[in-house]
Amino acid sequence: CSLGSDVDGQPYQRTSVAAFLPPAAILDIVADRAGATGPGLVVFCGTIVSLTGQLRFGERWSCRLADPALGRELTVDYRVVDLMAQIREPYRVPVTGGGG
Repeated sequence: CSLGSDVDGQPYQRTSVAAFLPPAAILDIVADRAGATGPGLVVFCGTIVSLTGQLRFGERWSCRLADPALGRELTVDYRVVDLMAQIREPYRVPVTGGGG
């Protein structure tokens, strides 16, 4: 099986699902590092690195999980809306880059 994603029509990620940790391994890591287990536990995980090694921002995203052996594919497409553009200038929180 393979995973692929595109941003604004450009390839962003391509990998085998073997690159991901199994859910049980993730839960073991969380239990070991945070002592968290059991019902009600929610874990947010990262993802694989992009093809360029950098984060990418964009408006249109598409992702697919493909199983060529069975000829099946799961896809999702979505559009990101920049909410900052919807907020009038006097009410915007300043956004700075560089931690200063």
